[in-house]
Amino acid sequence: MEMSNRVIAQNEEFVLTGDSLAEGSLAVWSADGLHLESNFIPAALQWALENRGDSTLRLSLGSTWEGATHEIEPRFNSGEPLLDALWQMSLDHIAGSESLAGGFNTYDDRSSTLCSIYLSLATLNPSLAKTTLRRMVKDGIVVQSDGTWPVCLDRLAWATAAWEIYVATGDKTWLQYALNVTEATIAQDFDVMMDTHAGLLRGGRLAPYLSGDFYAPCMDAQDVAASINLSVNAIALHALEVADKMQEELDIEPTHGEAITHLRDAINQRLWNESRGSYAGYCHEMSWPANAPVADNRAQAFAVLWDLASDDRAQTLIARTPTTHRGITAFFPTFKVTEPCLEYTSWAQVQALWNIAAAEVGNEHALRRGWAALMRSQVLYQRLHATLQGQQVNYLGTSASEAAMVLRVLFGLNFTPEGIEFHPLVPACLPSNKTLLGFRYRDAQLDFTITGTGRSLRRVSLDGTPLEGGFLPGDIKGHHNVLIEMQESTGATQQVTLSRSSRPLMARQLPWPHDSVAAVQFTDSIMSDTLSATFTLEHSGKYWLVADYQTLLGCTVMTVDANGHRQGTLVLPRTHGDSTRHSIPLRVDLLKGDNEITIKLYRSVNRQSTIISRMQLHRHSP
Repeated sequence: MEMSNRVIAQNEEFVLTGDSLAEGSLAVWSADGLHLESNFIPAALQWALENRGDSTLRLSLGSTWEGATHEIEPRFNSGEPLLDALWQMSLDHIAGSESLAGGFNTYDDRSSTLCSIYLSLATLNPSLAKTTLRRMVKDGIVVQSDGTWPVCLDRLAWATAAWEIYVATGDKTWLQYALNVTEATIAQDFDVMMDTHAGLLRGGRLAPYLSGDFYAPCMDAQDVAASINLSVNAIALHALEVADKMQEELDIEPTHGEAITHLRDAINQRLWNESRGSYAGYCHEMSWPANAPVADNRAQAFAVLWDLASDDRAQTLIARTPTTHRGITAFFPTFKVTEPCLEYTSWAQVQALWNIAAAEVGNEHALRRGWAALMRSQVLYQRLHATLQGQQVNYLGTSASEAAMVLRVLFGLNFTPEGIEFHPLVPACLPSNKTLLGFRYRDAQLDFTITGTGRSLRRVSLDGTPLEGGFLPGDIKGHHNVLIEMQESTGATQQVTLSRSSRPLMARQLPWPHDSVAAVQFTDSIMSDTLSATFTLEHSGKYWLVADYQTLLGCTVMTVDANGHRQGTLVLPRTHGDSTRHSIPLRVDLLKGDNEITIKLYRSVNRQSTIISRMQLHRHSP
């Protein structure tokens, strides 16, 4: 293969071209598009990290990837040897990722697996993707990763992954199963965790992020459960939209239109920060009067890809959210800005989503920077089978992310129930003709060729005949050739903002500013399924309800009724030792005079594991 010296990205940290990466004295290259070679032994990479100030990173390196050990389908050729070699490595890892129990092997949390299926695995291997999703369902409902429900609440990403499988396969049997699971999971999550006052779901994102860079150091599991999170609500919004699409495909009247409108409006009103041009990662209705000054860049990418952010907001978000030469950080600000790809094992998926979002708004500059960062992390770390902090880097997720760059960006494949739409963005630095051969789609085998650069389609042809509207029908059968011809065009902005700021501090405030106005003490030592108490008040209005409790195992969820009307839920995570603690306050509407408040067991790992010793009311502070 002819060597390429076309520059994809060049900055003060590294230079990445079509055939090589050069970073200081380290160099990795591909001469044939099938293998990767380097000028250093693996130990030199650890030395480079320590010399750069990353001495706390415990990086262990394994065997070096020498070339594909599985058949690579579909076959990709870009004229850029390094890019082609990374496709080979990515599909080789995907092909070798089937677990003995069925489905994909997963070394990261389930949310990361769902993201990988959404990015590309639903397209590349829908059969394994189906099995993987089925293994996440118990009694007709999605099981939250790591058993953290409802403290963490991102399991509805299952619906997004399930929908990608359907649009790739057209399998109506799968669709009916997916709709049943999606509806049951939506119903439970919204029933338990919807804050009716805010119009948003409470609950945190992934279990690994209960502490660290995202949440304030003072926050515990209760605080996380009571927070309002961009990722949780964006995923829930998309699940509602997907459920409506599933219903339409099955000739059922869609049922979530009003909820979709209300949730989208509430997210944009509560979490968008106009001055920063980005979304807050979360807010806390009781503990902070303002949004937390931290962004969740995976969730922000979702906001762009799923049309939560308007066109202007989407362009602003991509342009103004700070990034680094080595890639976007999972969160911003962050303490770990030296090497973003080693920040979290699922970083590659954050970067891939960010790149696809950049392509969506036509910001080629941001796309080139982000894609180069993803490629750099692969040739340096995935190639050497690195293990970080004793945990294997998520190579399935990294491979799915690189595959998504080719499928979703270069070829712009957008699967719909009716067929394939094409929305490519081919950077000017990649002008060679590109082919994707042997691509299996439903009952067809397709050979794609794309010519030219830019983001505007000149023409899409099927076996030499132009396709009306550039759309490939989903009922196509047999072997066909698809030619995609591009013409030069750019997006509205090419701005990129580099990270220069330090992390702000967040100080927790007391969630209730006044003394208790009423309290009821319970003498029972064991929690029953239902507890009731009568509070006599001098004034009607809003109050905070707080329970003093002790949970010995898991996490208990209690529903709260006042005078026969549902007020919300109390989430009671495990306490330590014999200690008793306050629940996060729940806002309740009460009347003048007698008010009967009833709390009922909704879910518990062990129904005898929680003791509630007292309920008390505090005046609500507006």
